[in-house]
Amino acid sequence: MVLLVLAIASTAVLGYQWTQTRYFVGVEGSTVAIYQGIQQDLGPIKLSILRVYDRQQVEKTISASSIAEAERIVERLYNATQ
Repeated sequence: MVLLVLAIASTAVLGYQWTQTRYFVGVEGSTVAIYQGIQQDLGPIKLSILRVYDRQQVEKTISASSIAEAERIVERLYNATQ
């Protein structure tokens, strides 16, 4: 029984630590944001400044393997609005 509890606790800790090594691009209100962790449903979000395709991608969230990649995604989206 103790081993089962330790295995579950270890899995939970390792899983959480892994999520903190992931990033994704999403929205916060009407602002594109980089989040640390795993993707989550953001609900119905309208970003009228973005092209329809880009808005749909942001609403679904865009995975990034690093903070640098997430920043490049945000920069690309920003430049597309200019």
